[in-house]
Amino acid sequence: MESGLANKVAIVTGAASGIGRTVALTLAKEGAKIAVADINEHGGSEIAQQINHGKDNAIVCKLDVSNRGSVEEAVQKTVRTFGKVDVLVNCAGIYKPWEFLDIVEKAWDAVIETNLKGTFLCSVISGKEMIKQRSGAIVNIASIGGVLPLVNAGAYGPSKAGVISLTQQLAVEWAKYNVRVNSISPGTTNTPLNAIEFRDREVYERHVSGIPLGRIAEPEEIANVIAFLSSDLASYITGQNLIVDGGAILRAFETQWTSVESLKKMH
Repeated sequence: MESGLANKVAIVTGAASGIGRTVALTLAKEGAKIAVADINEHGGSEIAQQINHGKDNAIVCKLDVSNRGSVEEAVQKTVRTFGKVDVLVNCAGIYKPWEFLDIVEKAWDAVIETNLKGTFLCSVISGKEMIKQRSGAIVNIASIGGVLPLVNAGAYGPSKAGVISLTQQLAVEWAKYNVRVNSISPGTTNTPLNAIEFRDREVYERHVSGIPLGRIAEPEEIANVIAFLSSDLASYITGQNLIVDGGAILRAFETQWTSVESLKKMH
């Protein structure tokens, strides 16, 4: 069975590192042409070079997702180069941990501007190109922190909850144009940033103990889900938020009810 991504053109934001990097490489492997879009133009160039191998299957776009002009320029460059936009994957995002009593407005604004406004701008500006051709797929990266509270994470959880709501609204409004919009909510993933924290084995073990599958995700496992939702294989899926967390969210109440005896005392 074909992947459903052959000859598609995909813009991947945040593609210079982390999950975005793996997504760009995975979609390229499945036959898509890639606009590697990131504020880190040097890092984006390295990923584009990996994809190209002497061919013209990738371009790099310096992109500030919170700036409309920057987003318009990246989309226009993609259309000029490849003639269309079939897929958008909104991977760009930032995380700034704060307790709400102490959070500074600047930190709140930075997270909302990147995670929520950035997803909005990229979706709307890319979506206009998809609407012209009456086809397209958008996949937004949310988080399990957008489904359940992520304590001491500042604006991160609210921003990702907004991404999920935005996904659903766009899916309903754009279905008539055959533009599908979905989101995924990853659990903890083995990115370079998390790898630094998990050098402490005790921290790692404590974290993994809350995941039924007993491990954190590899970036490829997240990218494979995104590739599916981006492809024609998912042609009847829209407006969904797919949780990809190894079952972690199902254990949300375990800290409150630790045994059968605890539950029996309630009745």
